[in-house]
Amino acid sequence: MSLTMMLGRRLVSHVSRMHGGRCTPVWMLSRPLTNNSLNGLWPVSLSCASSASSFCCVSSAGRVVARALSSSAAASSAASSASEQPRQPQFDGEVAELYAKVFEQLRPSWCKHIAHVTRHAKVKKLSAPKVLDVASGPGQPAITIAQRMPMAQVTSTDVSPDMVAQASNNVTAAGVSDRVTCKVLDMQSMVDVGTGTVDVATVSFGLMFAPQLDLALAEIYRVLKPGGIMTATVWLEMPWMDLNRSVMKDVLGEEPPPPPIDPLSLSELAALDKPMSAAGFRTVDDETGDIDFDFGDDAEFAFKLGTIPFLPKLKELQEAGSHGDVFAKARASFDAHTSDFVSQDGHMRLPRSTYRLVVASKPCR
Repeated sequence: MSLTMMLGRRLVSHVSRMHGGRCTPVWMLSRPLTNNSLNGLWPVSLSCASSASSFCCVSSAGRVVARALSSSAAASSAASSASEQPRQPQFDGEVAELYAKVFEQLRPSWCKHIAHVTRHAKVKKLSAPKVLDVASGPGQPAITIAQRMPMAQVTSTDVSPDMVAQASNNVTAAGVSDRVTCKVLDMQSMVDVGTGTVDVATVSFGLMFAPQLDLALAEIYRVLKPGGIMTATVWLEMPWMDLNRSVMKDVLGEEPPPPPIDPLSLSELAALDKPMSAAGFRTVDDETGDIDFDFGDDAEFAFKLGTIPFLPKLKELQEAGSHGDVFAKARASFDAHTSDFVSQDGHMRLPRSTYRLVVASKPCR
């Protein structure tokens, strides 16, 4: 018997004991687990009941790398595994500063989150709802929720320390520091949040950036109380990204690879719906909205802001020196592609972007 199979069988025994003798499906990786996918997995044991509600993923060395979707015990195990290798923030340093400057333009979407949070609190008769704002960035919609719902207990979280520092400053400036707590927290491993302790989880344009969406959704599901809801926004259409692709194509002289930061990674409905369903969520509302982005009248700022998704790649190419003056090429391309978007007052306004807001519940069992 191979070492892989021996480790797999031992894990089957361990999981069976952990769930009180109920066997849980276990899978082995035949190749690295890809984001938002379970492709490449083959079963070690198929003797489990079809009604089993959880699963584990095991590498060829037998190490747990993903979490049970609805079992709190298995979820905690996966969270510990994920915390061993902290995720590198995508929105730190200069990117965090740039993002914060355009962040306020997302306010119309925050209002939609807040409408569902207040409605849920009213229906459930929650006098002091516990709200977890995941991937909160500079602190929204956490701050606005605290302002609109003074009795709410709100926690603003983000994997980026720079973002959390900005959120803390914004919370203080808004005068809600007595109602909003700011924490550095990875949505894929929220070990500091207890199971079944949150009434509402809000995720404003954050799920697209989870390297392993299934882990993030499993964690959000875990921390929600039965009957609790998640409100999440993701981008459906974003001319901003079309602009980035055009600029990178001019710089590289060929079609660019997918950006390191891709706001449109969940633009296909099934890309979010399937993993949400697999995590145990039930969709209760689904709507769309629009955002108009104004990059201001500072051309240098507009260029940096407009190339956020590819900014790390531009810096990498510049340092490599294989494509000449990368930033000069990118700036010339950016100016050419955005000339029609500059109005008479000098402001650069991009075509309208469309987002999707999903409200999903954790069923009462």
